[in-house]
Amino acid sequence: MEAEDEVELAGLLCGHVWNLCRGFVHQGLLILNDSASEDQPARYAIVRMERDDDGLISGVQVDSFTFGGADPKAARQRLQEVREGRDFMSQPLTVRTEPHWHHTCELCRL
Repeated sequence: MEAEDEVELAGLLCGHVWNLCRGFVHQGLLILNDSASEDQPARYAIVRMERDDDGLISGVQVDSFTFGGADPKAARQRLQEVREGRDFMSQPLTVRTEPHWHHTCELCRL
């Protein structure tokens, strides 16, 4: 899902309960639900995106933030800091995702 601006994105992340396979795209960031359960406050992996030649999205995870129940203003601040280059992980992870048209999931039934 793509958000138009940080206000909308923060509202979506902080004010809703999403299925565990939900992800968002915003200004070069891929924000992936990394929660263990929908019963817990939603924690998201924040990835700086790059694209591979094979069409898959890849990038480096630079943060993990609990948006569920967070103040939207604090969420916007955190996203802005990541976009500006701040890394919150001491050992960033490389991430690769499959295209949405190839996605199959027993959680959302897509």
